[in-house]
Amino acid sequence: MTTNKQTQKMLRSEIALLNAIIDQKILYGRSYRRESLRHRQLLAQLTRLERAQLAGAQWGWLSRSVRSVTSFVL
Repeated sequence: MTTNKQTQKMLRSEIALLNAIIDQKILYGRSYRRESLRHRQLLAQLTRLERAQLAGAQWGWLSRSVRSVTSFVL
């Protein structure tokens, strides 16, 4: 089972590999349409994961704060 951070790392490495392939194809004047579509998909997936992680961290902080405040009030 992979964690969120492992998935992000895997996506970043695949994006870096695709960037290298795209660069080579540009240098040789070949079409890189398929690779660019895959790059876009991976980037969108990475962005979704990072936003979900950020939103979860913010919600976690907020809920912990509310719980601590309510424990003092009661």
